[in-house]
Amino acid sequence: MTKKQLQNYIEQNSNIDFNYNSKRYGIEQREQAGSIPRIYFWEWYNESTFDDSFSDFSDFEENAKIEGKSVVEILEDIDDADVF
Repeated sequence: MTKKQLQNYIEQNSNIDFNYNSKRYGIEQREQAGSIPRIYFWEWYNESTFDDSFSDFSDFEENAKIEGKSVVEILEDIDDADVF
């Protein structure tokens, strides 16, 4: 998935799930109680990550990481992410 595709999916409020190093992750943009939409990123089955959110795509690109690696870079190498 290219960076542009990822950004478009997020802006279209798509849900994105993917596997990386035997763990499942999710990304979605949503609005909380009338606030400005935020991008949420979490590791499935890890409740401590369920509230990780980012103000916009630039913030997400810079700060969303798995094991020190940018999630955007990781997704560029993954062909089988689920988008719905």
